[in-house]
Amino acid sequence: MGKGEFVMRKLKRHRRSGRPAHFGSGWPYRLARTVELAGEYLGDAERARRWLKRPNRTLGGIAPADAMDTELRARTLENLLGRIAYGGIS
Repeated sequence: MGKGEFVMRKLKRHRRSGRPAHFGSGWPYRLARTVELAGEYLGDAERARRWLKRPNRTLGGIAPADAMDTELRARTLENLLGRIAYGGIS
């Protein structure tokens, strides 16, 4: 599954779940930006998809794909990806 397909499936699931508030707040943009960075920093789309879906201890047990509800949390994810990519402690 490619990055674009992951984003579209996540958006459709989000819409069906009755959580439309994110759509007016830049959430789709944050999701696409984070998926792009994850693919770049983790090497390929499949590794990025697995990372985005798996609960992360650094995020308090939340999956990164579910932790993009605010710009601040999305930036935290970008920081975490940068630490993973460049060998920092994460």
